[in-house]
Amino acid sequence: MIKRMMLWAALASIAGGTAAETLSLDAAYPTRRAEAPAAFKAIPASLAKAVLADINESAKLVASNPASQDHFGYRVAIDGNTAVVGAFEKDGANLDVGAAYVYLRTGNTWALQAQLTTPTSVEAAAFGRAVAISGDTIAVGAPFDDHTQVGSGAVYIFTRSGTVWTQRAKLGVAATSGDRFGWSVALEGSTLVIGAPADETASFSNAGAAYVFTGSGSAWTQQGAALAASDAQDSDLLGSAIAVSGDTLIVGAEGVDTVAETNVDSGAAYVFTRSAGVWTQRTRLRAASPGENNLFGRSVSIDGSTLIVGEPGRLLNTGAAHVFFGSGASWSLQQMLTASDAAAGDVFGQEVVINGDLSLVGAYEEEDSSGPLNRGAIYVWRRSGVTWTQPDKFLASDATSGDRFGFGLALTPSAAISGAPNDANGSFAEAGSAYVFHLGTPTSTIQILNPIPTTFGGLLGLSAQVTGGTPTGDVEFRNGLTVLASSPLNGSGVAATTITPNAGAYSVTAFYLGDGTHLSSNSSATAFSVAKATTTLTLDSDNSPSTFGQNVTFTATVSTTAPGASPVTGNVEFRDNGVLIATVPLSAGIAAHTTNALPHNTGTAHPITANFIANTNFTASTGSTINHVVNKAVPTLTLTSNPNPSLFGQSVAITGTLTGGLGATGTITFFDGISLLGSNPVAAGVATRNTSALALGAHSLQATYAGDDNHESVNTAAPTVHNVVPSADVSVTKTNATNFVQSGQDTTYTIVVTNPGGGADADGLLVNDVLNPTQFGAANAAWSCAPAGICTPESGTGNIVDLPLDLPAGSSVTITVTVPVLPDAESGVSNTVSLTMPVDVGDPNLTDNTATDSDGSGLYTDGFEDSP
Repeated sequence: MIKRMMLWAALASIAGGTAAETLSLDAAYPTRRAEAPAAFKAIPASLAKAVLADINESAKLVASNPASQDHFGYRVAIDGNTAVVGAFEKDGANLDVGAAYVYLRTGNTWALQAQLTTPTSVEAAAFGRAVAISGDTIAVGAPFDDHTQVGSGAVYIFTRSGTVWTQRAKLGVAATSGDRFGWSVALEGSTLVIGAPADETASFSNAGAAYVFTGSGSAWTQQGAALAASDAQDSDLLGSAIAVSGDTLIVGAEGVDTVAETNVDSGAAYVFTRSAGVWTQRTRLRAASPGENNLFGRSVSIDGSTLIVGEPGRLLNTGAAHVFFGSGASWSLQQMLTASDAAAGDVFGQEVVINGDLSLVGAYEEEDSSGPLNRGAIYVWRRSGVTWTQPDKFLASDATSGDRFGFGLALTPSAAISGAPNDANGSFAEAGSAYVFHLGTPTSTIQILNPIPTTFGGLLGLSAQVTGGTPTGDVEFRNGLTVLASSPLNGSGVAATTITPNAGAYSVTAFYLGDGTHLSSNSSATAFSVAKATTTLTLDSDNSPSTFGQNVTFTATVSTTAPGASPVTGNVEFRDNGVLIATVPLSAGIAAHTTNALPHNTGTAHPITANFIANTNFTASTGSTINHVVNKAVPTLTLTSNPNPSLFGQSVAITGTLTGGLGATGTITFFDGISLLGSNPVAAGVATRNTSALALGAHSLQATYAGDDNHESVNTAAPTVHNVVPSADVSVTKTNATNFVQSGQDTTYTIVVTNPGGGADADGLLVNDVLNPTQFGAANAAWSCAPAGICTPESGTGNIVDLPLDLPAGSSVTITVTVPVLPDAESGVSNTVSLTMPVDVGDPNLTDNTATDSDGSGLYTDGFEDSP
């Protein structure tokens, strides 16, 4: 905000006054009148926008990224189907960098094509304070840009290729600080004119100047010297407004005083013409009766031999506009234009544009006693012969207090655009907006609806006849603001289509959207009502009666006899004794709900109902009640034990599992034969009993399920046999008392099998020691057991395979194995012995039932280099 205050102070310095006097150079920001604007409010119906037969408001443009005080719409430009809207206080990387928004029209729709910004983001550069467009070239003024000096100003050139806009040049001059080059711009073909109202001319401060460039793309050359007034004085502000048509240039100088500095800021406009690339001042135009602070030249526009100059300060800011006709050095006043409802403070003439015999004059602070304060207006003027008349005055369609509609203006043969830079955009105050008006051949639209349905499902025939020239494009059929259908016009100007409207009350209007040359129009409204289609519901079920946990499906079929309304769409509620159990959408008129969770009700059934819920197009309906019976489930109880067999004293998990039914609860009681082991709760159909008290031997395990509300009680079908065996913690070791064996020599392994005291005898224990045939000569191996009476046999040759031992508790046996190492076993040898427990004896620790001895091997202990 500090930077913005500096910006306005800079504007004031151009005019030679204080910040409060900036009105002598530019628009009233932040306020124009002494009184504060009224609160924003919608425009009353009595002040709805005016529409001429051949001019319609067609669109409102707003920034897609608004912020408060952007002042979008401060300056506007339009050429063909492309419009440019400046927002000179848009924040970027810095405050008030500014932006320009480019919109493209397709048919009757305007869409953002690009947002143009400066690459340097100079703070308070005011980029977008002036905009101009010609074809695929846009010029954007940034009069506070620090181009050559602080605040000297610059103009940026952008060109379009396809749909992409690219900056091609940045123009400036060897200006002094604060010249405000780029305050105004005008572009026609290859001619670009730039105003610098604070430029010094012949040592006159802020006398102002205009610069002409010619070129295209990135190549622009200044054409001649800066254009200055022949009678320049301090604070003339030449270049505050400019317009060009062919070889004629009109430059406003709103700060010009009359002789001897009377009538300060009465203003003037200077006409320059070009011949062979040389521009020459031809005349100076003034108001017939100049007055102090009238600001003649605040705005200018030219089209061929007609030019118009705004004088917004005339008669206490009532304002006027002056139309001149001529060429070269000869220009005569054709008419002074004043508003039909002129009032002090309206600033009529703040903006002027002309195209052919049509002129628009902006009065951005226009208001009346019944409308919003400072809403702004555009006055339409037409010429017939040499006489100009005001046929209408335009207001924004959604005018609110302080909008400043009519501040920026641009006009082409087919369209006009006006800014409203103080318009609020949502919650963003003074974000700004712009309104587009379409110029063309007036049309009228007649609507015919036939047939008109009375009940949902029937067809509505929509047709419209558009007359006035040869219109093309589309017709929208709308119910209020809602578009029901759209149809293109045929060669006879008729659009027709059919729809199936929803039930409800209608007020249908046909809207012709216009095309490039024909204006939009609409028919009168036709009111009618469409009733809802009546429905019927039938309810069926399967698996009745069902068993708890078994799937049962309830099917609702909803139908209607209304022609064209089938299938019925919507939702069906299924209820059990009035309690909602499911809501299911219809598919092809059918809704089905499948459940396995209906509980068993002792002695009663489930009263199941289905209700179709009324919606936009269908009435509600209810089917007859189905009394559905659910019997208790008869589950199956199975029993497992783990581990089985188990060792004596080992904990055993006995698990009962229920299958059938759903989510059984209650308890399962476990038995060992007829002996009660205990009861455990059922969770998810499973109960587990852990015990370590089972005696040695075989056990007949059984269980009983007590049942619950939805499940019958059951017993295991057959007992589960569980065996408890004695325990012997046997172990084995193996070694040959060396870590290297010589190839071709015998090595002797000692195997010790131990059964410690405190456990059972290990009778039938099996020993296996199978020698690797690639490392050992197993055929020449010899083995023996000690002490006697344990191994059977007690000695032998070759591999030891399933050698049975009867090993009492508290004893051990040693098996000695002597075996030759093969001559080519030079990469090491390894030998493993393992034990296999008897089937009737368990081992609580099987990890020590194998043993392996591994050794290096070769001819010599240290290899071939060192013999023994």
